[in-house]
Amino acid sequence: QSQAMAVTDLAGKALRINSGTVYGNNAALEQLVQALGSGKLQGDELRSLAEQAPRLAQAIADGLGVPIGKLKELGSEGALTSQMVIQALISQGQVLTEEVGKGVVRRRVLSDPRVPVNVQRVTIEARNPNRISV
Repeated sequence: QSQAMAVTDLAGKALRINSGTVYGNNAALEQLVQALGSGKLQGDELRSLAEQAPRLAQAIADGLGVPIGKLKELGSEGALTSQMVIQALISQGQVLTEEVGKGVVRRRVLSDPRVPVNVQRVTIEARNPNRISV
Protein backbone atom coordinates (compact mmCIF):
# COMPACT_ATOMS: atom_id res chain seq x y z
CA GLN A 1 0.00 0.00 0.00
CA SER A 2 2.81 2.46 0.80
CA GLN A 3 4.36 1.58 -2.57
CA ALA A 4 1.11 2.48 -4.31
CA MET A 5 0.99 5.79 -2.47
CA ALA A 6 4.61 6.53 -3.40
CA VAL A 7 3.96 5.80 -7.08
CA THR A 8 0.82 7.95 -7.05
CA ASP A 9 2.71 10.81 -5.40
CA LEU A 10 5.63 10.59 -7.81
CA ALA A 11 3.38 10.32 -10.87
CA GLY A 12 1.57 13.45 -9.64
CA LYS A 13 4.89 15.28 -9.28
CA ALA A 14 5.95 14.28 -12.78
CA LEU A 15 2.62 15.49 -14.14
CA ARG A 16 3.01 18.80 -12.30
CA ILE A 17 6.46 19.25 -13.83
CA ASN A 18 5.06 18.23 -17.20
CA SER A 19 2.44 20.99 -16.99
CA GLY A 20 0.10 19.25 -19.38
CA THR A 21 -3.62 19.68 -19.74
CA VAL A 22 -6.03 18.17 -17.25
CA TYR A 23 -7.26 15.85 -19.99
CA GLY A 24 -3.71 14.81 -20.93
CA ASN A 25 -2.69 14.26 -17.33
CA ASN A 26 -5.79 12.17 -16.64
CA ALA A 27 -5.19 10.11 -19.78
CA ALA A 28 -1.56 9.50 -18.84
CA LEU A 29 -2.46 8.50 -15.30
CA GLU A 30 -5.20 6.19 -16.55
CA GLN A 31 -2.76 4.54 -18.96
CA LEU A 32 -0.19 4.09 -16.18
CA VAL A 33 -2.78 2.50 -13.90
CA GLN A 34 -3.96 0.18 -16.68
CA ALA A 35 -0.38 -0.82 -17.49
CA LEU A 36 0.49 -1.51 -13.86
CA GLY A 37 -2.72 -3.49 -13.47
CA SER A 38 -2.00 -5.59 -16.55
CA GLY A 39 1.52 -6.36 -15.39
CA LYS A 40 3.35 -4.61 -18.24
CA LEU A 41 3.84 -1.15 -19.69
CA GLN A 42 3.69 -1.55 -23.45
CA GLY A 43 1.83 -0.63 -26.62
CA ASP A 44 -0.85 2.04 -26.41
CA GLU A 45 -0.28 2.63 -22.71
CA LEU A 46 3.40 3.43 -23.23
CA ARG A 47 2.71 5.51 -26.34
CA SER A 48 0.06 7.55 -24.54
CA LEU A 49 2.28 7.98 -21.48
CA ALA A 50 5.19 9.19 -23.61
CA GLU A 51 2.96 11.64 -25.50
CA GLN A 52 0.84 12.97 -22.64
CA ALA A 53 3.41 12.86 -19.84
CA PRO A 54 6.94 12.92 -21.23
CA ARG A 55 8.45 13.80 -17.83
CA LEU A 56 6.85 10.70 -16.31
CA ALA A 57 8.17 8.53 -19.15
CA GLN A 58 11.60 10.12 -18.77
CA ALA A 59 11.59 9.42 -15.03
CA ILE A 60 10.88 5.75 -15.73
CA ALA A 61 13.65 5.63 -18.35
CA ASP A 62 16.08 7.37 -15.98
CA GLY A 63 15.18 4.96 -13.21
CA LEU A 64 15.97 2.06 -15.50
CA GLY A 65 19.18 3.72 -16.66
CA VAL A 66 18.14 3.76 -20.32
CA PRO A 67 17.43 6.50 -22.87
CA ILE A 68 13.80 7.18 -23.74
CA GLY A 69 14.19 5.39 -27.10
CA LYS A 70 15.29 2.22 -25.31
CA LEU A 71 12.28 2.54 -22.99
CA LYS A 72 10.01 2.40 -26.04
CA GLU A 73 11.98 -0.56 -27.37
CA LEU A 74 11.66 -2.40 -24.04
CA GLY A 75 7.93 -1.67 -24.08
CA SER A 76 7.50 -3.04 -27.58
CA GLU A 77 9.32 -6.21 -26.47
CA GLY A 78 6.95 -6.55 -23.50
CA ALA A 79 9.91 -6.31 -21.13
CA LEU A 80 8.64 -3.47 -18.91
CA THR A 81 7.00 -5.27 -16.02
CA SER A 82 4.91 -3.41 -13.46
CA GLN A 83 7.54 -4.06 -10.81
CA MET A 84 10.30 -2.62 -13.02
CA VAL A 85 8.23 0.50 -13.68
CA ILE A 86 7.37 0.95 -10.01
CA GLN A 87 10.98 0.53 -8.87
CA ALA A 88 12.24 2.85 -11.62
CA LEU A 89 9.75 5.54 -10.64
CA ILE A 90 10.48 5.20 -6.93
CA SER A 91 14.21 5.50 -7.65
CA GLN A 92 13.54 8.91 -9.20
CA GLY A 93 11.62 10.20 -6.19
CA GLN A 94 14.30 12.57 -4.97
CA VAL A 95 14.89 14.04 -8.44
CA LEU A 96 11.17 14.65 -9.01
CA THR A 97 10.73 16.11 -5.52
CA GLU A 98 13.65 18.48 -6.09
CA GLU A 99 12.29 19.59 -9.47
CA VAL A 100 8.88 20.31 -7.98
CA GLY A 101 10.53 22.15 -5.06
CA LYS A 102 12.50 24.32 -7.48
CA GLY A 103 9.37 25.08 -9.47
CA VAL A 104 10.63 23.31 -12.58
CA VAL A 105 7.82 23.30 -15.09
CA ARG A 106 8.09 22.29 -18.70
CA ARG A 107 5.79 24.45 -20.77
CA ARG A 108 5.36 22.45 -23.95
CA VAL A 109 2.74 24.76 -25.43
CA LEU A 110 5.09 27.72 -25.71
CA SER A 111 7.93 25.81 -27.29
CA ASP A 112 5.92 23.60 -29.62
CA PRO A 113 6.13 24.95 -33.20
CA ARG A 114 2.87 23.17 -34.06
CA VAL A 115 0.92 25.43 -31.73
CA PRO A 116 -0.35 28.54 -33.55
CA VAL A 117 1.19 31.83 -32.47
CA ASN A 118 -2.17 33.24 -31.33
CA VAL A 119 -2.60 30.32 -28.91
CA GLN A 120 0.91 30.95 -27.58
CA ARG A 121 0.08 34.67 -27.09
CA VAL A 122 -3.14 33.88 -25.25
CA THR A 123 -1.30 31.39 -23.05
CA ILE A 124 1.35 33.98 -22.17
CA GLU A 125 -1.26 36.67 -21.51
CA ALA A 126 -3.32 34.30 -19.36
CA ARG A 127 -0.27 33.80 -17.17
CA ASN A 128 0.22 37.57 -16.86
CA PRO A 129 -3.11 39.09 -15.76
CA ASN A 130 -1.55 42.57 -15.38
CA ARG A 131 -0.85 42.79 -19.08
CA ILE A 132 -3.69 44.13 -21.18
CA SER A 133 -3.55 43.85 -24.95
CA VAL A 134 -5.91 45.12 -27.58
